[in-house]
Amino acid sequence: MAQALLPAALAGASIAAAHYRFAPEAMGLLPGLMQILIALDLFSAGAWLPTSLRMAGVWYFLVGIGSLILASTGGLSPWRMGLPFGLG
Repeated sequence: MAQALLPAALAGASIAAAHYRFAPEAMGLLPGLMQILIALDLFSAGAWLPTSLRMAGVWYFLVGIGSLILASTGGLSPWRMGLPFGLG
């Protein structure tokens, strides 16, 4: 199972480090990108996880897309990361 989760975790860490170092003005995109990566994790590990977690993958994907759309309205907001995880 860790083999299915590791690529997205490494991708998330790489994206965050690259944004922090080279594009700090685009840090507002991180919540949406991380939520989409979590959705990909849930989809890729679907064979080992209960079927109900596919709905969580759909949730995080849709919320991630919405968060990317909302990122144009402002900078990095903890609400765009905390609220979807709290509700999910």
